[in-house]
Amino acid sequence: MAALLVTFAACFAIFSSCKKDNPEPDSLVYIENGQNCGKGIAIGNVVWAPVNCGYDADHLFGKLYQWGRKDGQGYDGEPSEPTIEEGAPASLGDAKADTFYKGWPTYDKDIWGPSGSGNPCPAGWRVPTYSELETLRVLAEAQGEWVIEKGIQCYKIPVGDAALFIPSAGYRDIQGKAVKRQQKSASLWSCSHIESGNPYSNLYLDNTTVSIDYDVQSLGLSVRCVKTLE
Repeated sequence: MAALLVTFAACFAIFSSCKKDNPEPDSLVYIENGQNCGKGIAIGNVVWAPVNCGYDADHLFGKLYQWGRKDGQGYDGEPSEPTIEEGAPASLGDAKADTFYKGWPTYDKDIWGPSGSGNPCPAGWRVPTYSELETLRVLAEAQGEWVIEKGIQCYKIPVGDAALFIPSAGYRDIQGKAVKRQQKSASLWSCSHIESGNPYSNLYLDNTTVSIDYDVQSLGLSVRCVKTLE
């Protein structure tokens, strides 16, 4: 994946603004760090969160996650810009939340699975599977388009009378660079692992492409949490 520059524009209007109030008694509502971020979008029996994981007033694109990590980091030039370290932590438990590791390894290929210990999503939510991202890819390819509203560049995926907005959050490359200037680029990790090549799948969106890509775990990409409706 070629390195892309990323921009950051301050706006709340595209997404449901997070509010610290009593959560709505609704299985579609996405709550992160005690903040009600509004209702997700149901595609079949899977609900997609309305914002990227790590979203708050200081992280309108959410945070960027190395595959299998519970903690994400912000962008270059932000207060949450991570420290960059060569190599990897001695163990998973030694990983520092504010650090990007160039040599981030695979500690456990199921760490983002249903019972994995590294799930970055709120309770009841999880990282989507490959097949769930493939469902989203089909919708995006058929009906999606890049839009700009209130200064934020997003990929809009219509779902019935609603729409899922994927902000052009870019990514943090294997050298640890993720600057604010932004082009049309978004990537969403899946929890799925394959046994050959670059093993970790993600949905990749840019100006000309809608595809499932396979990358190394040390990249920092976005996570869009999901939950299964019972």
